[in-house]
Amino acid sequence: MGYINDLDAMRRSSNVYMAEIAMRLAEVNRSTNQWPRLGEAHNDLRQHYAQFGLGTETGIDLPRESSGLIGTSNSGLLLYLSFGQFDTYTPLQLGQFSATMASGGERMRTRLVRDVLEPSMENGTAGGSIRTMRQKS
Repeated sequence: MGYINDLDAMRRSSNVYMAEIAMRLAEVNRSTNQWPRLGEAHNDLRQHYAQFGLGTETGIDLPRESSGLIGTSNSGLLLYLSFGQFDTYTPLQLGQFSATMASGGERMRTRLVRDVLEPSMENGTAGGSIRTMRQKS
């Protein structure tokens, strides 16, 4: 693959690149196999992922939302975490992650659609309702 930057690594889904980033976060000494910042590296990755909606509640207006399944912290599992093969996220979180990436990093609150509106030519105003969603009984 040759030299790649962070954007190329995301485009190509490079596990090697992401594992290297995780090892640098953990300050791994390859000659002694020491991982002095292992716990902090797990936290750093998870905090970064949470900014994109992964491993945290989305804020949708539904009861009993899950934040996913977060695993334990150890050296081998850090590498899996770095390329998305360890923690388990909900479909809603993955949707929010995709939307955040597509919007250039702007994370918006997830909501249910109540109305589909006509477009409006006036700034700041909504058009009339085309369709209203109703809860099934």
